[in-house]
Amino acid sequence: MKQCPTCQSQYTDDTLQFCLQDGSPLQTAPNSQAKTLDYGEQETVVAGRQSNQINAPHVTNPTGWNPNQHQSNAAISPTGKSSNASFAVFLTVFVMLLLFSFVGIGAWLYFRGATPDDKGNLFITKSTPYPETQSNKSTTANTTSSKSTPATTSSNANTTTNTAPVDTEQIKRDVSQRVISWKSAAESLNLDSYMSHYGGTVDYYNKRGASQSFVRADKQKAFTTYNSIKITLGNITVSPDAAGETATAVFDKEWVFQGAKYSAGKVQTQLKLKKVGGQWQITGERDLKVYYTE
Repeated sequence: MKQCPTCQSQYTDDTLQFCLQDGSPLQTAPNSQAKTLDYGEQETVVAGRQSNQINAPHVTNPTGWNPNQHQSNAAISPTGKSSNASFAVFLTVFVMLLLFSFVGIGAWLYFRGATPDDKGNLFITKSTPYPETQSNKSTTANTTSSKSTPATTSSNANTTTNTAPVDTEQIKRDVSQRVISWKSAAESLNLDSYMSHYGGTVDYYNKRGASQSFVRADKQKAFTTYNSIKITLGNITVSPDAAGETATAVFDKEWVFQGAKYSAGKVQTQLKLKKVGGQWQITGERDLKVYYTE
């Protein structure tokens, strides 16, 4: 049992720490004749005091405990939390409405200049301020098609021209004739005419990219040493490339040179030719096989 030292009220609930009448700290009560107040009773009997003092007890609060203050704070705190929660909900709703408003305005501006197509599942940007009728669309399509037809025909004509097949048989005849002309210029001992059959640079036997002047100097030695040159050509084969711009001629060459010295022999010669300015020029010369020499 506990007793209030101020109002002498006694309580059977040992868990109480303060008096319910004046808030004074409770103490363990000694044995007495005073009535006890159980926790939860509506009436309190104070031993040794008059009833009018019970109605208006003298309050002393040495510990500074104020039950009214605790009750007031307890009542205010939930209200403050409820107010903060309401404000957060309102702010969230306001931000969402503002965001949806911007999205709606943006969508309206984006689709303002677009119309659905005939199937209703695509959007096509308008190109004219007035709607086109179906007949206008058909007329425009037909006009565009008729205008593009000549260009297509011209393109097909160019393609046909560019992809014309190469006349390999004609190339073989032209190259063979050029080789015979080269042989005749040597037999006539006409060095200028002979060198006109060569290009600007020649892969000349073991020397690659030899200049025409280098080839001329080498050929001039034979033209000044011999006063009679006889050449016989046989087994001429000509192989053009796919584009018809280059060709390779392989043939047997048999010669008899007479003059200050004598030379005779037979070899298999290879000439590479390239078409330059509509004329076949020698760009490579070498011997593939030696049959005999004297």
